[in-house]
Amino acid sequence: MLDTFNRANGALGANWRGAARFYQISANQLKVTGSGDMYWSTSFGTTQQVYVTLSTLNTGSHEIDLLLKSQSATSYNKGVIEVLYDPNLKRVEVWTYAPSGGWVQYGADIPVTFVNGDQFGASATANGTVSVYRNGALIAARSIVTWPFYNLSGYIGLWMVNAPNMLMDNFGGGNY
Repeated sequence: MLDTFNRANGALGANWRGAARFYQISANQLKVTGSGDMYWSTSFGTTQQVYVTLSTLNTGSHEIDLLLKSQSATSYNKGVIEVLYDPNLKRVEVWTYAPSGGWVQYGADIPVTFVNGDQFGASATANGTVSVYRNGALIAARSIVTWPFYNLSGYIGLWMVNAPNMLMDNFGGGNY
C-alpha cells in the first residue's frame, strides 16, 4: 500500500506528480476534481503492479485508468501503459502510448462491471504481459511486446477522465 489517503482534507502531498492538482484528499479518500494523469514519485522495476479501491464510482466517467511503466513521472507523453475501465460501457481496455506510434489498443475489450468498493488492479511483466484484476482475481491478460518500452521500468499512477466527485481509496503497487 503506497497511499491510504488517511490525512487531512486538501492537497495530495509530495509523493504525487503530474496532474495531482485535479485530485484532493476528502474524508480520508481520494476525490476526483478534474481530469488528468498523476504518478507516484518512485520508479519501479520491470515487473510491477498498481491497484486502487473504487469507493464511489462515477458511472458517467469515460475513463478510470491505471498507469504502469510510465517513462515520465509527470506525463504520459514519453510512454505509458494505460489499463482503462469505462464504467458506462462496462469494459476494460489495455492501451499503450509511445511518442513514435501514438495510442495503440491491445486485444479486444474485456467485459467487466466494477461496483462501489471493488479493487481495480493491473500488472505488467518484463516479458510484455499486462494482466487485469478485479478484487485480486485475474480477469484477462494481454501481450504488449510490440510497445517499445515493454521490458523497461517506470512509474505507476492514475488517470481519471470526466469522473468528478468519484472517490477512491488505498492506492498501492510497486515491484511485483
